This record gives sequence, structure tokens and C-alpha cells, in this order.
Amino acid sequence: MKIVFTAINKSEDSLIDSRFGRAKVLVLFDEQTNTKEYLSNDESEHMDQGAGLQTAQKVLKLSPDVIVLGSAIGYKTLDVIKQTDIKVYIGATDMTIDEAYKAFKNNKLKLQN
Repeated sequence: MKIVFTAINKSEDSLIDSRFGRAKVLVLFDEQTNTKEYLSNDESEHMDQGAGLQTAQKVLKLSPDVIVLGSAIGYKTLDVIKQTDIKVYIGATDMTIDEAYKAFKNNKLKLQN
């Protein structure tokens, strides 16, 4: 399974970024290989609008099974993601990436519909 986390920086102990479209970093975690890839998302931070859709396009290219973040994704962006089989889980606010992963695996996060 591949999981994308939103993060505030590229460090191993980074906190989850509650935002999706303007998240500073996207972290792709591959459970099969137990590896993390850190991807900058700086270009969306200064956009007046459309940051969520741009970030969604970037995430779709990564082909994850799941997205984990702090707060809900906006409805326009969620509509794009819903056209795939990707599931979005929210509620990882104030957690590190590892804590958010454990919360996801223990069914402690909420599925965004």
C-alpha cells in the first residue's frame, strides 16, 4: 500500500500539515519497501486559487492508495480524488508522520466522504 501524508517539512519527525492544497511537503510512504519519498509542494503555497486541484494532480501521479492529513480536503478537490480509488483520511492534526501512520493502521482516523 502507498500512502501520501501532508507534512510541514522534509524531516523524519515532521508534523502533519493540516492543509492539503497548500501543504508544504507531500510524503509518499510505500509499505512494501518501507521507504519514504519527500516531495516539495512549494509552488502551490503562493497561488491565489486552485492550490488544492494542483496538489491533487501531483498526488494522482504518485498513485497512492490513501491520503492522510489533518483537516478535510475542499469539495472541488475531493471530487477529483473521488474519481479514483484513493481514500482520504482526516484527523491527523498535531501528529508526526509516524503517529499518523499508526493512527491510520489502528482505524483512529476518519474517512472523508
